Order: sequence, then C-alpha cells, then structure tokens
Amino acid sequence: MSNLTKALKTCAKKFNAEAKEIFEATQLAYSFNRYGKKAWLKSVKYLLTYFTREQTIWILKSKHMRWAADKFETARGVPLNTMEKWYADGSLDNDSEMPGRRVITKSQREFQEKMDRLDDLREQVTRLEKEIDAEYGS
Repeated sequence: MSNLTKALKTCAKKFNAEAKEIFEATQLAYSFNRYGKKAWLKSVKYLLTYFTREQTIWILKSKHMRWAADKFETARGVPLNTMEKWYADGSLDNDSEMPGRRVITKSQREFQEKMDRLDDLREQVTRLEKEIDAEYGS
C-alpha cells in the first residue's frame, strides 16, 4: 500500500469519526426527523467538506436545514443530496449569523469543485490498486 493511500485512509477515518460525533450531537435538532438518519449523516459529511466543525453544527441546527427540506423535499422525503443542492444555490453563502462567517467567492467554489474531482480520482486510484493487489499480488 502506498504512503498516499495510507494517508488518505487515515484522513478518511478521522473525517468519519468527526462526522459521527457531529451526527450524534445534532440528533435533537429541529429538522433531524424530517431528513432521517441517512440524509442527515450525508448532510453532516457534505457540510464538513466546506465548513468548520462549529459552522457545520450551527448549520445543522439552523433554519437552513428546514428551508432546504422545504425546497427539495419530494413525496418520498428529503433527498440525500439536499444540502448539496442548497449549497449549490448559494443559499449558505455569507449568512451573517454563521459563526466564523466567511465569504465564498466564485473562484473559491470552483477551486473546491476541482479538489472534489481530485478526491474522486484518488478514490479511483485506491480502488484500482486494490484490484491489482487482489489479482496480481503486492
């Protein structure tokens, strides 16, 4: 296993542990039941990629979760990608009440999208490394 793969796995473990802590700490939030466990956890993980822990918790407990659900809820409930859509709309940008508020410019958003694509490529490389190891050995 390469050093990059080990580092990515370590980061993923830390990220997932933090997401789980935030998930558990926000289960009493007003909109939790409306989203359900899967959509809430996905929202936690999505928000953590763009915001600090404090900001993520604030958003999860804020009016934004209700507004996003109001806008994107379907007959089957709140879609798993609701917060992605809400963020893409710019609805979370520059909320003056958010702790540690930051202004997100178009270039910063484009940079984050490129970083997300890079993460996707890294995941593909990791999967390919596993397939090669399984088929041909280390």
